[in-house]
Parts: sequence; C-alpha cells; structure tokens
Amino acid sequence: MPYTLAFKVIKLLNQVNIIENHCISSLTEPNFRLNLRSMNQPPVFKTAMNFGAMSGLSCFAMFLILYFTGSNPLGQISWVGVWIPIVFIVLGSRHYRNHEGQGYISYWQGFRVGFLTASCGAFLFALLVWTFATVIDANIIERFKEESLLYLEQTEKLSRSVFGSSIYDASVENIEKITTESIAAQEFWNKTFGGLIVSFITAAFLRNNAPTSIIE
Repeated sequence: MPYTLAFKVIKLLNQVNIIENHCISSLTEPNFRLNLRSMNQPPVFKTAMNFGAMSGLSCFAMFLILYFTGSNPLGQISWVGVWIPIVFIVLGSRHYRNHEGQGYISYWQGFRVGFLTASCGAFLFALLVWTFATVIDANIIERFKEESLLYLEQTEKLSRSVFGSSIYDASVENIEKITTESIAAQEFWNKTFGGLIVSFITAAFLRNNAPTSIIE
C-alpha cells in the first residue's frame, strides 16, 4: 500500500512539473508578450474626453466671438474655426503617446484617440449651440435661414442652369425646414466626419510602435 501511494505521488508530481514547464514556455512566447502588453495598455477614453471637452469649449468660444462681433456663427464665416478641432486632435494624440503610452503609440491607438477626441468635442459643441439657440437667442436660426435663402436667390439663375430647377427647389425647401435640432445635428456630424479624416492622417504621423519585446 505505501508503495502504491508513493507511486501515485511521484506520478502526480511529474504531471505538475510538465504543466509548470508548459506554462513557463507559454509565458516566453512572443504572442503572449504582445497580448499582455495590449491588456495593460492605458484607456484612450479619458484622454479623448479631456481634450474633446477643451475642443468643444474652444469651438463654442469662437462661436461667441463671431456672434458678438455681428457675424452669424452658423453661416459661412464659421469656417474660420475649422482649425480648432484639428489642434486638439493632435494635442490629445501627442499627450497619450508621451504620457499614457510612455512614448509609444500604435496607429490604431492614435486613430482612436483622435476620433474620440473629435466626437466628444463635436457632441459638446452641438449641445452648447442647441442650448444657445434655445435659451439665449432663438432668432439666430431664422437669421441663418434668411441669409441662406438670400444667397440662393442671388445665385438662382446660375443654380438652375447648372444643377436644374428640381435641385434648386429642393435646396430652398430644405433650408425652410431647418430647425435648432437639425442645426445641432449637422454641427455634430460635420465635426465628427472631419475628425475622422484628420485622425487617419494624424495617427500615421504620430505613430511610434513599442518594441515587441517590451512587457508593459
């Protein structure tokens, strides 16, 4: 009986040794190191929220500057602030690389930081514009519609000859249907789509992949 028990113990120890050796070999495989490093990567949402908030507030500050200088910030002059989200996409991506990523950032990480920064900024800006047009100055939407219709009237002959009467009439109808909600939604989607394009570019320029042998 003692011999049988000793044999079972020795057999069990051999199995434990085999399992231990297998685990050690797995820990040294490159794929495991890559997976462990990806699991420990810092989240991008915190950085995107911070820089997105600064982007949205800066865009709204430009909105207010245009408004109080007598311009309609919803019109074509709003393009003077197109550079603001780009700046914060770059700053957010660089911050993530230099601080959160310890000097490293992959293309996918850079794209996510940039796109989420643009989306958060776009949402905050759209929300502030909606609040402004609802609470402070509801006539800003009507002035925007009047200016847009006036521009169409000034170019009516050219527009009808180039695009056709049906497209011109549809444009007039679409302008007349503009509401505060549609303006806010348009601002959100314009800035989000623009941020998508910019993020593809900035992610390529700021990319600095970490060595595959580093376990973070």
